[in-house]
Amino acid sequence: MSYFLGIDFGNKYIGLALSDKKGKYSSPYSVVRNNKDFLSFLNDLILKYSVDTVIIGNPLNSEGEDSVYSEKIKEFSKNINCKYVLWNETLTSFESKGNLSKNKKRIDDVAASIILQEYLDYINKS
Repeated sequence: MSYFLGIDFGNKYIGLALSDKKGKYSSPYSVVRNNKDFLSFLNDLILKYSVDTVIIGNPLNSEGEDSVYSEKIKEFSKNINCKYVLWNETLTSFESKGNLSKNKKRIDDVAASIILQEYLDYINKS
């Protein structure tokens, strides 16, 4: 098996989470600045861990349709050197805040871990 990588994409910070080798469990990995160096960092991380699939949180609106921010995420996704899945991230940042103190930077990687764990639970149902 190979790793899965979860992403909580934000304008300033990007939260990252990584699965275990069996693709069963997600753990927060890191929070990095969203800047010109991020894509290179991400693609290096994909190679380092032999990531099979990247799971990117997509904030759908209340009707379950793409939000205004979804277009930005779709544009970003085109530059990933790996298979990727857009996953509904509605309320993950809110949920991650409930699990932590007020350390804002830490919230992004926990949100990424929640996004990734929801995906892993979905694909491992069988």
